[in-house]
Amino acid sequence: MPKDSVQPDTLIIIFAKFPARGIAKTRLQPAIGLEGASLMAKQLLLHSVEQALATGFNVELCVSPAPNDPCWQTLNLPESLQWSAQADSDLGLRMLTASQQGLD
Repeated sequence: MPKDSVQPDTLIIIFAKFPARGIAKTRLQPAIGLEGASLMAKQLLLHSVEQALATGFNVELCVSPAPNDPCWQTLNLPESLQWSAQADSDLGLRMLTASQQGLD
C-alpha cells in the first residue's frame, strides 16, 4: 500500500509511556543499565511508529504523560500522528477508553 494513501476507516493505536531514564524497561535495567533501557524504549517506540505509519492507516499515539507534556517534543515524532492521553486506570480500561474514543 502506498505511504500516501491513508485508510480513513482504520486506526492503529499505539500505547506508550515516555522512555524516561529509570522508568522505561525496568526489567532490563539490571542487564543493560538505566541509559541502555531508556535508549531501547525510545528506539522501540520510534520503530513502532515508523512501522505503523508505513501501513497507510491513521496512527494514534496514546501516551503517558499527556501529549501536551514537553517531554514528547524531545523525540521528534512525525507530525502526522494523532495524539491522545491514556486514561488513569489499569491497562484494560485504558485500552477500552482509547478504542471507544477512536471509534467516535
